[in-house]
Amino acid sequence: SGNGGPVKVAISHDDKLVVGGTFSTISGIHAANIAMWDDVAWSELGGGVNGPVNCVMGVGSAVFVGGRFDGPGSTASKNIARWENNAWEGLGIGADGTVNAFALFDGKLAVAGDFSSIDGVSTGQVALYDVNQIAPIPLGVGSLSKVNALASWSNYLVAGGTASVGGRVYRW
Repeated sequence: SGNGGPVKVAISHDDKLVVGGTFSTISGIHAANIAMWDDVAWSELGGGVNGPVNCVMGVGSAVFVGGRFDGPGSTASKNIARWENNAWEGLGIGADGTVNAFALFDGKLAVAGDFSSIDGVSTGQVALYDVNQIAPIPLGVGSLSKVNALASWSNYLVAGGTASVGGRVYRW
């Protein structure tokens, strides 16, 4: 059971369950918006994050967390961070807006949301993260004002979100 709000996302990573959302505790354990279950007990991840978690993705030994928050722990990375080796790591200064979705694409972490830059690099609403380097992906024909979903499908990166008129789906 949680306190303060719902669980929005759950993933399996490294034989553990990681959940994120808008909650302050889970089963009586302090867990600010992010928690991990190891099949025995819940634990917090380094004090959690101070705002909503919209997406979580496990990549290797790291867990990437995206949402609308200031840097977790002692990092200055806004809205996106990495939990690895029992510590928070920032992705530079972070994203200048909300991070809504992650997907693995071409061996890289695709990041999407309602932002225009990550770590000061102009990205539009979609970016690729690879070994501390952010590379923007141009949106191509049309534009999305906010990307809510990402998926890797049949050698494409697929993004869905909000456009000036209704919703749209794009693939790269």
